[in-house]
Amino acid sequence: MSGVLEEKGKPSSNIGLLTPSEIQTNSFANLIAANKKPFDSFANLFLTSDIPQGFSAYRSTSRPPAAATTAAVPAVTTMMQGGVTYGTWATEITQRRNETGSDSLFSGNYHWSVPIVGLAGRAGHDFGLSLSYDSHVWVKAYGMSLNGGDYLLGNPGTGFNVGLPVIDNSLHYARNGATAYTLMLPSGKAIELIRRGGSTAFQIYESQDGSLLRMSVASSDRRLYFPNGTRMIFNSSFQCQEIQDRNGNLIIASYDAPGGNLSKVTDTLGREINFTYNAYFQISDNTQSRRDENNAPVTVTLAHFGYQDFFVKTNFSGVSSNIPQNTLMPLLKTVQLASGSVYSFEYNSYVQVR
Repeated sequence: MSGVLEEKGKPSSNIGLLTPSEIQTNSFANLIAANKKPFDSFANLFLTSDIPQGFSAYRSTSRPPAAATTAAVPAVTTMMQGGVTYGTWATEITQRRNETGSDSLFSGNYHWSVPIVGLAGRAGHDFGLSLSYDSHVWVKAYGMSLNGGDYLLGNPGTGFNVGLPVIDNSLHYARNGATAYTLMLPSGKAIELIRRGGSTAFQIYESQDGSLLRMSVASSDRRLYFPNGTRMIFNSSFQCQEIQDRNGNLIIASYDAPGGNLSKVTDTLGREINFTYNAYFQISDNTQSRRDENNAPVTVTLAHFGYQDFFVKTNFSGVSSNIPQNTLMPLLKTVQLASGSVYSFEYNSYVQVR
């Protein structure tokens, strides 16, 4: 939700109707069908050796609720390789060597974004939705090269993000030994929230990167506070469901189920942005319901996402990958905006945009 957290999307005066093109079919349906078990933490997923194809968690429709206590925190797991200590994905994604969300000389990341929606709201509580891309899509963690981005593979594609902030819905150990959550922003930036106090029933977590974020977690209440007075409320699966500014203006998100896909965002003036998905849980369209000049309801397609199959061909040395060599996977090929602009993407063998 870049209108609150990051750069604001710019409203477009040239938004018209689109006729979405056909989404290309792809062959990784069998990979999804092979393993539909839901996942409850990045660490448990990445350390499980019986994941057959690496795609089992791709946009699961039923992510289980997170526990509010520290009882299920996984053990500290690290490895030493080339004089560098690596932890699990949840700890590695927040390290500077894996920095995403902006151009970075430390990680070699290239960041790109384009605004999709820009709705001016009441008292500056705007709703901005952008598509962003980060080229640093591989993260070395505990002996494995893992694909980063929004929940493993990103949505609408590897390295791409669009939507609202989300928090990894289970605890992990930070490098200082404290329990922590990982906040993923729409830009792709990851922020570790480390426990700083509280009790078993009510816990306090804070960021350590200078962003001054503070989160309170209880059994039925999860809130993230920003320095400017903005407050976010998360559901039982740690998905953002409400954004409120210091004046009380609200942006509300709806999901098809707890842990499921984002289905609708309603801004402070009651305008709705809808999300639709293809059979592989990838975003296919962003739409908005409006009234035409005759006051008749119309549906405007703000962005349409098309996909194409690409082969993963890597030659990593000394580590294993959660995506097997020569796997055929669907990646974002085109984005068609309401203005008529079309962005097309090509990929190298490491499934990075080139």
